[in-house]
Amino acid sequence: LSLVSNIKQLPYIYQVDIISNRIKLQFDVKYTKNIKSDIQDLCSKINDKAKIKWLKQQNNKLDLILLRIIIGVILFLLALIFDYNTATIILLVAYVSVSYDVIVRAIYSCIKGKIFDENFLMTIATFSAIFMHEYKEALAVVLFYQLGEYCQNKAVKHSRHSISELMDIRPDMAVVKH
Repeated sequence: LSLVSNIKQLPYIYQVDIISNRIKLQFDVKYTKNIKSDIQDLCSKINDKAKIKWLKQQNNKLDLILLRIIIGVILFLLALIFDYNTATIILLVAYVSVSYDVIVRAIYSCIKGKIFDENFLMTIATFSAIFMHEYKEALAVVLFYQLGEYCQNKAVKHSRHSISELMDIRPDMAVVKH
């Protein structure tokens, strides 16, 4: 049996994905202490020189982006019922909460010398709208951009998961008859 199929047989493993020569595990956190030694033992049985590099799980950024989009939409709608000065403050707060990661990525891109990437262009477009006192348009542009990024990232995540599931279907061995 292969390493992946042995790992799948561990009782606390929910899901095993292989993405570009990395094995991604989802497991019950109660067994965190056991998992490293168990998987190292499985690897050692297959190849005694195998080394495991444990990577920290990345936070699910998609949920955070979606939450910021929803808050931005709520604040946008809330700003529609207030007077101009109050609405301006609400729209600027919503703009900063929705677009801060785009602005930060634009700054990092400029530092690295890549000044005409999509984050920089989005930042320039929305700053221009703010400069012209078109706060609703600035927020709407960044909301649509973040929604598009969210949908794209969700689709990529889904397709990677589908590809890893297809890899599980493939046969481990083929017999060729003459």
